[in-house]
Amino acid sequence: MSASELSTDTTANHQSALAKLLCGNIIVDSVNDEGIDQVLVHLSRSIDNVVNELVNRDSLRPEQITLFVPFLGRSLLELGCTAIIARLDPFRVLIIREHQRQPAYKPDKRNKFSINWQDDVLSKKS
Repeated sequence: MSASELSTDTTANHQSALAKLLCGNIIVDSVNDEGIDQVLVHLSRSIDNVVNELVNRDSLRPEQITLFVPFLGRSLLELGCTAIIARLDPFRVLIIREHQRQPAYKPDKRNKFSINWQDDVLSKKS
């Protein structure tokens, strides 16, 4: 993909090619306020924001690039994996979202509903 294909504008119905690949074709006007569509819209916009930062890194000094770009790469990887999980197992992602909306939710404490990258994304060695 070229930089122009990856980049995106911020109009409501425009997704970058990468966001469309990971989240599917999202038409914002038809999205409900609840459900998996809302989650995928959020993930798509987040992916587009990270892609824009990667494409527009020209203003950064070389030492900033070495610190900032790996963080963006990891963010893109996590967002992409979350989007794929949301498309394959939407019920699980909705349960996680509802759990995180609870007043007693503590983001710094591991909970049983979290996505476990080691077990959910990477296969277990036999």
